[in-house]
Amino acid sequence: MKCIECVCVLPVKKVMKTHLCLQKISEKACLFFDMSVDEVAIRNKKTAYVERRQMIMRAIKQNTKYTFKSIGKTFGGLDHTTVMHSVKKCIDKCDTEPHFNNTYNNLLSFIFD
Repeated sequence: MKCIECVCVLPVKKVMKTHLCLQKISEKACLFFDMSVDEVAIRNKKTAYVERRQMIMRAIKQNTKYTFKSIGKTFGGLDHTTVMHSVKKCIDKCDTEPHFNNTYNNLLSFIFD
């Protein structure tokens, strides 16, 4: 993951909605969760890590024009279908669990405000 002066070096579908690149979004999200970028990218199946990773991937997909493939590369080389599944799981959890939805909305405010 390289980010030079916030110039996005990973492929994008169209012009991004925000001026933040994947690296910057990941860093801000990790600050919010008090984790390192490496901890999020590591393939850890503990619920706390998985849910946080899902929220970050959804935030990136929802607020930028990055492809599932480029988001997957950022998270340790995950397959694009894994990212798609993670985003869907996050959406489902936000719909059914108010606490999860509240945390996700707080994350978005922290990153993009």
